[in-house]
Amino acid sequence: MKTIKLWLLSVIFVLISSPFARALTVKPLSLDQLTRMAPRIVQVTCEDKQVELDEAESGLSVTWYTFEVLECLKGDCPEHLTIKQVAQGTESSGNSMARVNFGLPEYEVGKTYLLFLAGDSDKTGLTAPMGVFQGHFPMEKTGGKWTIPDLHTRKTLFKNMEAKLPGKGAMLKKLGSSGSSGDYEEFKSVINAILEK
Repeated sequence: MKTIKLWLLSVIFVLISSPFARALTVKPLSLDQLTRMAPRIVQVTCEDKQVELDEAESGLSVTWYTFEVLECLKGDCPEHLTIKQVAQGTESSGNSMARVNFGLPEYEVGKTYLLFLAGDSDKTGLTAPMGVFQGHFPMEKTGGKWTIPDLHTRKTLFKNMEAKLPGKGAMLKKLGSSGSSGDYEEFKSVINAILEK
């Protein structure tokens, strides 16, 4: 029991004392904020997932996700990108077991995502999408086109955006409407317009 308490205290300390804590903000972020704050914006497909003890940097159980980069919208993007997150799942120590869930997005091998990634922590190497789930967009291919299902349910993304991008007003309304297909190319054009400002 003492080992689990020490482990949990270590995790809390890492989360609070590192740049990783900034990625865990729960403040609602607009698309403008996500785009400007994220050092990297990438469309990726998850290729591999490995869970192991990270003795070298964080001292925690971590999940390494390796992605094939399909498109780089912002930042330096290699052909394959690996990120490290605190592992979630069942932790055990002796006779004790605890379910650990930090509320971080998880990625499925073979699935595609648009990610607005925070920078890696200098101390632990951990990273996460900006605003946790706010910078995490699962994608699907529909009729030969990439879409972001349920994009219209993220009302905060488009709040006050028409005033900032008057030339994209009609597209912003379309993306935010309940009948929206969540067309990736349209969403990407709004992101590019923000980056060009």
